[in-house]
Amino acid sequence: MKPVFILLTGLSGSGKTTLAKGLMNYYSNLENKVCHLDGDDLRKALHCNLGFSKEDRHKQLMLTAELSLSYLEKGISVIVSLIAPYNDHRVAAQKFIENKGFEFELVYVDCPIKICIKRDPKGLYKKVLKGEIKNFTGIDDPYEPPKHADLHLQTEKVNYQDSLQKMIEHNFIKTKQEKL
Repeated sequence: MKPVFILLTGLSGSGKTTLAKGLMNYYSNLENKVCHLDGDDLRKALHCNLGFSKEDRHKQLMLTAELSLSYLEKGISVIVSLIAPYNDHRVAAQKFIENKGFEFELVYVDCPIKICIKRDPKGLYKKVLKGEIKNFTGIDDPYEPPKHADLHLQTEKVNYQDSLQKMIEHNFIKTKQEKL
C-alpha cells in the first residue's frame, strides 16, 4: 500500500494534536511506518520566521506538504496536525500531494471557539487576548470549515476515545494485518 497524507485541521485547542498522536500510536503499534508533524513544533523548529498572516499560513502548509513528501516517498505515512484555516490553502496542499501520486485525507476536528479558549492547552489564547499575537485564527482571523472533509469529528460532543475510534474505523492506512 502507498503511504497516506492525513491532515487534521481545526482551531487551536480543538484536539488535533492529541488525536494525531493517538492515531500515530495506533498505527505504529500495528507496525505501520507513520510519523506525526505538528504545526506548533514545525513553527518553532523550521518555520520560526513565519507569522500568522494568511500568506504565512499558506507557506507553512505548503512547506509542511513538501516536508511530508520526503516521508511519503520513503513509504512513511504522515499525520499532520495544523490549523490550516483556509479552504483554498488546503485544496492547494491536496493537489500538491495528489499530483505526486499520494492519497490526501482531510479530518476536520470541529470544536467551538469558546471551548477551545477554555481548553487553551498551549496558552496561545491568553497571549492573543493580551494582544501578544495578532491574526490568530478564530479571534481576529477567520477559520473556514472544510467544504469536503473525509471525516468530521466534533470534539465538544465526542470524547477523545470515541473520536480516535472513529478515525481508526475510517481506515486511512491499511494495516500490515489487512494486507495479508
